[in-house]
Amino acid sequence: MKTEVSGLVIKEVELSNGNRLLNILTRDLGIITAIVNNSSSRKNVKFLSIHILMYCRFILFKRKEYYTVDEFDILNIFWQIKDDLKSLAVCQYFCELCISLSPDTTVSGDFLKLFLNSVFYISKKIKDLKLIKIIFEIKSLSLCGYMPNLICCYKCGRYETDDMFFLIDSGKIVCKNCRTNSLRNELFARVTKGMLYALRHIIYSPIEKNFSFKLSENALKSLSKLSEDYVKYHLDTNFKSLEFYNRL
Repeated sequence: MKTEVSGLVIKEVELSNGNRLLNILTRDLGIITAIVNNSSSRKNVKFLSIHILMYCRFILFKRKEYYTVDEFDILNIFWQIKDDLKSLAVCQYFCELCISLSPDTTVSGDFLKLFLNSVFYISKKIKDLKLIKIIFEIKSLSLCGYMPNLICCYKCGRYETDDMFFLIDSGKIVCKNCRTNSLRNELFARVTKGMLYALRHIIYSPIEKNFSFKLSENALKSLSKLSEDYVKYHLDTNFKSLEFYNRL
């Protein structure tokens, strides 16, 4: 049976028999596995053009637990990303993060929208790369069941103070007045009003509005550390592409 889907290629693997395996993030089916048969043969030279971070319309055949690519049309190629090592490393990290989170069909449409928006802004270089990384990390985890609760201090209900503290394990915030000495033994991050505003905007705003703010360089650095710690704690994974990006 033929199936038509639009999706972003987030992983490609060369198989020993000359076939290729693709992981594709789709709007309605979540992440699917698709096989490109004999992609290295001259008869299928067109299929050699399918690569990671390509957004395509695919015609697929369903074969047991996976699909086979029959036809495809390229909808968007983010060529500019490959010219910048940092940008490419961040996008590869997004792919790894997506596979680790494995968004189901209830959120895959929003996840794909977030991914495409993030890659678009990276390719056009119109937003700070660290800002895009933070947005993708926090929003993607929020979509997949790890949404922090940042409405107010979880102890006293205060909406904001000059300094608040984000608890990495529970995803809650606590104000300076409610902070206890025991908190020093927990994994937490200090957040300023500006950082807290940014986190709330990422979590509670629609995806199309997530990128409509700026932060100072110091705030970006602190928030980037916070978002990375949040990802690592809740997914318990070290992402090689993120480690590579941080070494650049």
